[in-house]
Amino acid sequence: MGKYNIWVLGSGGQLGQCLRKYADIDSSLHFIFKDRRSFDLRHALQYANYQEDEIPAAIINCAAYAQVDKAEEEPALAREVNALALEPLTAFCKKSNILLIHYSSDYVYHNPLNRPLREDDPTSPQSIYGSTKLEGERIIGKSGCRHIIIRTSWLYSEFRNNFVKTMIALSEKRNLEVVSDQIGAPTYAGDLADISLKLLRMKLKKSNVVADGVYNYSNLGVCSWYDFALAIFELIGKHPSVKPVDTNAFPRPAKRPNYSVLDLTKISEILPNSNRYWKTALAECLDIMDVRKF
Repeated sequence: MGKYNIWVLGSGGQLGQCLRKYADIDSSLHFIFKDRRSFDLRHALQYANYQEDEIPAAIINCAAYAQVDKAEEEPALAREVNALALEPLTAFCKKSNILLIHYSSDYVYHNPLNRPLREDDPTSPQSIYGSTKLEGERIIGKSGCRHIIIRTSWLYSEFRNNFVKTMIALSEKRNLEVVSDQIGAPTYAGDLADISLKLLRMKLKKSNVVADGVYNYSNLGVCSWYDFALAIFELIGKHPSVKPVDTNAFPRPAKRPNYSVLDLTKISEILPNSNRYWKTALAECLDIMDVRKF
C-alpha cells in the first residue's frame, strides 16, 4: 500500500506547526502543508483541476479566523473564513471521498450547566467567533462529506501568540491581575495534533469505532485562567504577585463562557489512556520552549 496524501490547511498556526513535528513519524502518511499564502480557504476556484494522483485521502483544516475580539469588528470576514469558506471545501471532500478533520471551539457553549459539556448539549454562542464556528460545524454536518469535528479549548503551544507566552512575557512584573471566574481546561496543541492523527489513522483503516461527527478534546483537569497563570509562573520559577479578579475587571468586546469544561467521555472511549493532565502537558511545552529568552 502506498502513502496516504494528507493536506494540512492553515499550517502556519499553532496546531499546523505542531502537526509538522509528526510529519516524519508515520511512513504511511505523506503530509502536504499549505499555509494561507499557498492556499487561502476563501478561494473556491482552487479546488478545480486537481489530477487524481493529487487528491488527498484526508484534509486537516487548521485554518480559522481566531481573533476573538476583533471578530466583533469584522463579523463578515470571520464568517467568511470560519463558515462560508467551508462550503466549497466540503463539496470538494464529498465529491472526491476525502476525510475532513476540522476544529471548533468551546465558545459554541454558553450554558450554565456547571458540569462538563457533552457534544450533544445545547449550543448557544454569545460571540461572533463562537457563532461562526458553530455555523461552520453545521455546514460540515449538512454537506454529507466524511468528517471529524474536534471542539477544543484554551489552546496554547510553543508557537505563535497565546496565553502561556503572554504570561511568560509578563512574569517580570511585580503585580498582575488575572481572571479567576472563567473555568475551563487548557489544551496543548501538541497533544491535540497527536490525538488528531490517531483518529485519522483509525478512519483511514476504515475503523467503525470512529463515527463521523463532533468530538470534544482538551487536556485533563479543570482550572481558571488565574490557576493557569500560577502554574506557568511556578514551572518557570517566577514569582510575581498575582491577584484573582472577576471578568468585569477586564471588559472585552467578545463575551467569554464562564464555564466551558469539555466532557471527554466520547473520545476517551475510542482512545483510552491517550490523554494527560493539563499541568503535565504544560510542563512539557515549557521544557520545549527556551523560556530564558523572554
